[in-house]
Amino acid sequence: MSVIPTLSSVLLLLLSPLAPFFAEAAGGGIVKGTVSSQNGIRLEGARVEIEGVARTETDRTGHFLFQNIPAGFYKIEISKRGFPTVNRALLVKSDRVHSLEFILPGTAALSPTSQITAVPFIRQGNALLVRGRIAGRGEVTLLLDTGATFCVISVHLADELRLLHRSDGTSVTVQTPSGPLKAALVSLPSLGVGDFEEREIETLIQDLRGWGDVEGILGLSFLNRFRYAIDPEANELILRR
Repeated sequence: MSVIPTLSSVLLLLLSPLAPFFAEAAGGGIVKGTVSSQNGIRLEGARVEIEGVARTETDRTGHFLFQNIPAGFYKIEISKRGFPTVNRALLVKSDRVHSLEFILPGTAALSPTSQITAVPFIRQGNALLVRGRIAGRGEVTLLLDTGATFCVISVHLADELRLLHRSDGTSVTVQTPSGPLKAALVSLPSLGVGDFEEREIETLIQDLRGWGDVEGILGLSFLNRFRYAIDPEANELILRR
């Protein structure tokens, strides 16, 4: 594996929980979040509605996503059969990502079985590198970053997979050491790590030239679909669902 010559300065920002790498969405606002029960179970199929604008349902990991929401004040409503409906005021700002967490009063049944996978990582300086499978392609090297809001793939890989046509024009402003840059936000068809594979992952496309073998970043848009932990002694990323 080749050395990543320009990564050290970038990592100071990438790996700091106090300075998230991705902070803003160009154009309308992005509203994303999770819905859980009071006993901590992520809820699938909860209805999420931004009054008068858009509605969706949470996926099997309890996540929801709205893109290009015009700036303004709204009421966001969360409802699911068997739980009280929850309403909250929402201020959407242009060029921002709004991350929300909703907890519905009441309890949900635990899944009868849980799955777990341990993914080995390689340390390269302060960087943690894992192997992943992107959209049916062979394995690629990804930088593990628990501070990145979104996953990232390189422009080269996006072009190879013909992903640019999947963009609806939404972009996110990337805060880098050399200043802000805009990156297209797309839905990655699939991303696999270890024994798990997830579909339709919110992912940014960015120029990663100078990062050696690294073809992308494994960020929270994938990791938050699991309960995850890093085992520094075993050099493993633990994913559980």
